[in-house]
Formats: sequence, structure tokens, C-alpha cells
Amino acid sequence: MLMPSQFAQPSEALRELSDELRVERRDDPLMFLRELNESIYSWFDYVPKATHVDSPIDHAIETRRGVCQDFAHIMTTLARQVKIRAVM
Repeated sequence: MLMPSQFAQPSEALRELSDELRVERRDDPLMFLRELNESIYSWFDYVPKATHVDSPIDHAIETRRGVCQDFAHIMTTLARQVKIRAVM
């Protein structure tokens, strides 16, 4: 649950997003996850059909648009980055 998976893989675009959202482990993991969820929700626009089920997360990051699975894949990858186990 900490390893990259097919749709939750680190990339340069994700590292830049991580820096912008100030993703770093804190004392309270649940509070961190809530804040991360809010940040992702605020940063991205939900746009139906902006991506496809098999689109890489970089596409959503670069366009700042996506759908549910994009948000889930990005959230999962960023949580794993700070050693919080996450599954999709």
C-alpha cells in the first residue's frame, strides 16, 4: 500500500504539485489527509470527460482538470509519498 501502482505513480509533475501544495507528513495523519483532500479539491476543476479511465495523472495535473479517479489517484500517490498507506 506504499508502492506505486498502475495509476498512482510518482512523476515530475506530481513532485511539483507536491511542492505547491506543501505535502509533508505532520503529527496528525488524519488532519493531513483532510487538508490534502481540500487542497486537491480547490486546486483542480472537476470536468466530466476531461480524462479517461486510463489517463495518466500527469494529464490531470498539467491541465488542472479531471474527474473522480484522477483525484483519487493523485491523493493516493501523495499520501504514499509521505508514507501513509493508501489503496484505491
